[in-house]
Amino acid sequence: MLLYFRYNRLWLKILLVLLLLAGLLLGGAYAVLYRVSSYEALQQQANAALHGTQRKISFDADIGRTLFPRPTIVLHHFSLTEPDGQTPVVRAKEMRVGLAWASLLGKAQVEKLVLADVAAFVARNDDGRWNFADLLDRPSEGTPDINRVHISNGNLMIQAFDRQLELKHIEYRQSRQSAERFPYTLRAQAVHPAWEQLELSARGQAVFERGVFGLPDVLVQFDGMENKESFSGSLSGKMRFPNRILHAEQGKLIVRSNRFASHTDLNIGRVFQQNGYLQINDINSVFTGSDEQRRYNGTVAVKQAQLASDRLTVPDLVADVSAQASGSERIHLNIKGAANWQQQQGFAMPDFKLSTRQEQAGGLPRFISEWSGALAVQGVQDWQIKAQGAFDRHPAMLELKRDNDNIDGQIELAKLNLGNYLDNISRHAESPYPAWLKDRLKTDILITVNALNLPGLEVFNIRTVLKADEAQMQFSPLIADLYSGHAEGSLSISNSQPTQYTLKQKAEDVQIRPLMQDLFRNGSISGKGRADLNFTTSGSTRRELTENLSGLLSINVENGYWHGISIRELMKAATADDAAEDGTLSIGDDDTKRSTPFSAFELKAKIENGISKHRTDGTFTAPAVRMTGKGETNLYSGMMSEDLSIVSNNGRDTLPLRLSGSMDNPSVSLNYNKITSGLNTPKEKQQAVTGALKKQWEWIKEQNRKKQQEAQQTASETAQP
Repeated sequence: MLLYFRYNRLWLKILLVLLLLAGLLLGGAYAVLYRVSSYEALQQQANAALHGTQRKISFDADIGRTLFPRPTIVLHHFSLTEPDGQTPVVRAKEMRVGLAWASLLGKAQVEKLVLADVAAFVARNDDGRWNFADLLDRPSEGTPDINRVHISNGNLMIQAFDRQLELKHIEYRQSRQSAERFPYTLRAQAVHPAWEQLELSARGQAVFERGVFGLPDVLVQFDGMENKESFSGSLSGKMRFPNRILHAEQGKLIVRSNRFASHTDLNIGRVFQQNGYLQINDINSVFTGSDEQRRYNGTVAVKQAQLASDRLTVPDLVADVSAQASGSERIHLNIKGAANWQQQQGFAMPDFKLSTRQEQAGGLPRFISEWSGALAVQGVQDWQIKAQGAFDRHPAMLELKRDNDNIDGQIELAKLNLGNYLDNISRHAESPYPAWLKDRLKTDILITVNALNLPGLEVFNIRTVLKADEAQMQFSPLIADLYSGHAEGSLSISNSQPTQYTLKQKAEDVQIRPLMQDLFRNGSISGKGRADLNFTTSGSTRRELTENLSGLLSINVENGYWHGISIRELMKAATADDAAEDGTLSIGDDDTKRSTPFSAFELKAKIENGISKHRTDGTFTAPAVRMTGKGETNLYSGMMSEDLSIVSNNGRDTLPLRLSGSMDNPSVSLNYNKITSGLNTPKEKQQAVTGALKKQWEWIKEQNRKKQQEAQQTASETAQP
């Protein structure tokens, strides 16, 4: 029992001694911690660390200290100033410096550095020097090792190249893997007017190898919102900073955007600093994207480029771009030449070469154009281009300039074959109005085309001014030589649903028949003359455009032919023994028997919703009669109904006729109602018809006899010596 009691007393003494030693150690440790972390001591160390920089460090005198789990110094309202000693450049609401236990006995070693609610400002001046460069210039001797860094709720403002970027809600973690490698992670929100939201995350390792700092495996990923559409991507590469000079390799940027349904891959072989600028080598990019009308894809290649603080120089740029609208052939564009960007002047290509071609189904690509010229872009609303070359293998020139909301300039084409583009135009007939004409944009462009080819039509010496905005395109004046004559007027296209067109033209000395065929698919009048038209219509298909057509048409023709009707043959048919009892007159299909020459012909028409109500007045020469008429025509179906009156030159004898049926092959009959008006018995009506036909036929035969006599007299006079 006594032995047990003595044994317990021994352990109790040992325990008391250990507790006393622990207390002494803790007290000593706390005393050492207090001594090294006193306000005066910390201020002295801070001043020594910043000696020669004119910067100042400040913090509250109320310093917190804890021993567990490690000796920790807690500073409140920490602040580091600019070299002026007054402007804060770094501020932290709280800084916790966790020291290794060995730091109490020897060289300081930071086990964990925690910064909470941090705000920092980083800026680059016009000389290319950063506002923290003086801190990097200081020797690293005496700087304590830091094993772990944790920054929570940080805020960093970056100002460089006249731009400003803010990183908010920064969460940064860094640890020590070895004496040379420090894995890190970063999360932040980037704030800039170019986007609505941007979340960043980064990870990798920071390496100090042989005195050189490097980031061998940079990976930055991002997700954001721009114009209410999401985008995402990543940036990766390798970076080293020997002698604080940037060397980067294997850079890769990937961007995906829902706004443009786009995907962009950008690869950069090598980047390094040289003589105050960045030398960038082997740039290659592949991209795809789309807008409301087209799908795009292409490549960009640059062998080398030089980037300075206020300029970018590219000696040789090559870009290939293709665009394709739904259901259309693909258009390829290739541009090459030197390019440069300057902060004040913007982007420029002073001597570019541009070529375009069009894919064709089942055939070789078709050459479209080739240009050389100069391009300058100060901004989206401030640019100019001047180029000359070939369009559709014929000389061409363009000169355009945008100033805010106005695009001015001129376009000259020696020849344009619209037949190559009609299929594409018809595919987009439902929405022909250009999508880029929106907001407050306006154009004032002089357009000159020496020759315009359409299927079945050639137009020469076109000259017009395009004045356009979001609501309307107007080609005025619209001047051209066509149908062997000359025309002047205007064309307006309204951006409505459906699209509305207004055409006003005054044509002089033009061939009337092809004009009427192109307008109404029928040309019964040939010869040269005048035509005045004022049409308005709307729609996208031929049927809609025809059935919605309204306006006025006036035609005056001299020395031409009325095709489809032969007055002489009609009279023969009407007096023939086998004439039809219903008055229908047949003259066969021989075109030589279905035309009547005239010295003058006039047509006036008022068109409403595709229905033409017109009046005609003509003076015929064989036979020499006058014709008047009025009628109605459905311009889409081609069905017509017209009452004609054939009047002899004496003005006393009249033969009424009726045209009905198709414009291409009308049915001709006597107008019995007019001939027999006021008569009661069938005999009286028959006598009236016979008398009218006999008078006209006798009068026509008399005209023929006079012509034959005149011809014989002329021949005999010619034969006399």
